[in-house]
Amino acid sequence: MALLARWVEAQNSGDFAAYEPLYAARFLGIKRAGERVTNFHRETWLGDRKRMFSKPMKVEASEPFVRATGESAELTFTQHWSSGTFSDVGPKRLLVVREAGALKIAHEELLHSQLVEQTSKTVDVHFTLALPSGLYLVLPEAKAPEKHGAITSEGASETMYTHTAQVDEAQLPAAATGWKKRKVRLDDGCIAEVESFVLLSRVEPHFGTVQAWKGDDEHKPLTPAQIAQEAFALTEPQVAAKLSGCKQGVIAQREEASAPVAGERVSDDALLAKARAAFIKLPSVQALQKRHLKEAEDPSGVWWESSLKAEAFKHPASGQTLLSVQADNGGVCDEFAASEWVLFELRDGKLVKLRDGMAPARVNRALDLDGDGRLELLVEQPDFSTDYALVSPDRAWTEPQLTHSYQDCPC
Repeated sequence: MALLARWVEAQNSGDFAAYEPLYAARFLGIKRAGERVTNFHRETWLGDRKRMFSKPMKVEASEPFVRATGESAELTFTQHWSSGTFSDVGPKRLLVVREAGALKIAHEELLHSQLVEQTSKTVDVHFTLALPSGLYLVLPEAKAPEKHGAITSEGASETMYTHTAQVDEAQLPAAATGWKKRKVRLDDGCIAEVESFVLLSRVEPHFGTVQAWKGDDEHKPLTPAQIAQEAFALTEPQVAAKLSGCKQGVIAQREEASAPVAGERVSDDALLAKARAAFIKLPSVQALQKRHLKEAEDPSGVWWESSLKAEAFKHPASGQTLLSVQADNGGVCDEFAASEWVLFELRDGKLVKLRDGMAPARVNRALDLDGDGRLELLVEQPDFSTDYALVSPDRAWTEPQLTHSYQDCPC
């Protein structure tokens, strides 16, 4: 908590000299401001923040919570940030590691940014997750109790460790138990029923933590059971409801809700070419091109040359047509990185820009989830802690996400 206090004080007092040493040499920062997401390594993060320090800002960290293991600690809190006329609030995660005997921040991420002046509604949609032990409905609104039972590994890759733990239903809040025996409709139409609950932990640990688990000069290798305990303790678990009757799916709604309407993909070469041309002319895209010419190792050509992609979706009932255009040059860490995603709507033959942001890995599909005749997009996200997100082009409601804890650094 002392590190958090110094971090807050450095920003509120405008003391960049006190702020800079708080960050580890290997660092990843994920910045969100409203709908825009940007990734940084240490040098670019501090460069971006130094510009912010040129103006007075106010930072508050409320409801801090620490989860610690022998090698790292995850610190979560609600951040309220304001400067000038801009103000937002959202959950923030700091990963703290020990470097040269001192505690340093190795990862910083604002998990969700809600502009204070925005008003929004929510949509009754939840994500599901297929694991070896079954299909689960993830309930992020239900606070997980601290006590849990036996931990079960649901598979570990080189980066992701997934575990479930038994939980006493009497310890769960009503936001979870209210789902018991309820039926939900999956995105493929299958009807499932909530039968029981678990605590779900999904984490990509810091590389130093994984190295210690496997054993090195300073650590003996841990057993699988010990790794399970360590991995589960790295981050706050989510409550998940086990579903019976269905084996796969991505999103779920209560059975009584109207079935979602699927948007149709549009194959119109002239329309897609028009969308790509409109994308290239955007000031944000051209600003990235100027940076490409100055910063890229090979500044020839244009940054979007090999990755520009356009897709179109049409609502079968209302006729609304959305065009998704994106490009990402694949730059990471010290490389020049450029990523842009723009959503247009076709109105009377003209393309009207609705919103922009960081390019997703893939637009999975378009759906009308609330029956208003307008499409939402299910996207697979590229940023490090998000698996899926539902995007409203109209920015009219809070966007549900399926997330895990990312604590590593790709650099």
